[in-house]
Amino acid sequence: MRTCDVVTPNGPCTNKHKGRGMCDKHLQRFRKYGDPLYVHPIFSPKFCEVKDCDKPLVAKGLCDTHYSRMKRNGTTELVSNTGGTCEVVEAGVICGEPRNSITTEGLKLCVNHAHKWRKWGDPNHDYYRDTEFGLGSPCQVPLTYKDGDPICGRTDRNGSIGVCGAHHSRKLKTGDYMTDQPLALVGLTTEERYEIYTDRSEKYIKDEQMEWMDDPCWKWHQIGKHGYGQISSQFNGEGLTHRAFYTFHNGPVEGGRVIHHLCGERDCCNPDHLIEMNEWENIDEASRFKYVNNRNKKIEDWINTPGMTMKELRKLITGLDT
Repeated sequence: MRTCDVVTPNGPCTNKHKGRGMCDKHLQRFRKYGDPLYVHPIFSPKFCEVKDCDKPLVAKGLCDTHYSRMKRNGTTELVSNTGGTCEVVEAGVICGEPRNSITTEGLKLCVNHAHKWRKWGDPNHDYYRDTEFGLGSPCQVPLTYKDGDPICGRTDRNGSIGVCGAHHSRKLKTGDYMTDQPLALVGLTTEERYEIYTDRSEKYIKDEQMEWMDDPCWKWHQIGKHGYGQISSQFNGEGLTHRAFYTFHNGPVEGGRVIHHLCGERDCCNPDHLIEMNEWENIDEASRFKYVNNRNKKIEDWINTPGMTMKELRKLITGLDT
């Protein structure tokens, strides 16, 4: 049996030959490192860079103890003046809350001011949500689109500082709380929802005039795979827009009956374009509408065909209708 040709410091290798005159172990080392006798270096632990500290390294060249000191106090030195109260002055008044940390300049900070100092570098950072409505929960933003201007009242995670996360996001995006418009349609009555849905400035509905209709279609903004408009089930208990709008104007739909679009546009929710009928009538009307649309399209294509004469056009139309 052929053996490995590599000679190690302890003598010739006696393992079974694998390839290129080497055993499997030395061949793998040769392919990976270029040397069949490659030896992994001995691991040497790293230690804290602070003088006279022999603790293992954790982050940023520091051990766990010195890293915590640097993060909390801005220095690796042990701060001797522990305890005390926050010395930050706001509006001419000293904070006085229990001390949490201290700056590199020796200024004692409470938890709130220490957070501002670490995040923005200034313990007096003016966070507009604190000053505009003051501390408190729930959200204090007035809703001017409602009678009496009641407050928002949301109690989410950000509500403890006077403004809920939803109003905060709106302020960041638009620069204004836009208190005359609802954040979401949760908690509103059906009539309030309908008024918002039909307000074109809210962009839920877009008007589109069809040639075969007297008034425009109300095209809903969100369309499902089936082509029908989709709406929150909190509006009249319906998930399809045309059914929700029909029931709002005409009451519940009888069992086994469907809503038919006179305009033939599935995403339309104009109540004047909707009628109630049984399923077979709906299928018959839909088939007739599809036939008429296809017929008109074919005739339009024939008219636009170069060199088409009236005689030929009449012949084609006659053949289409027979």
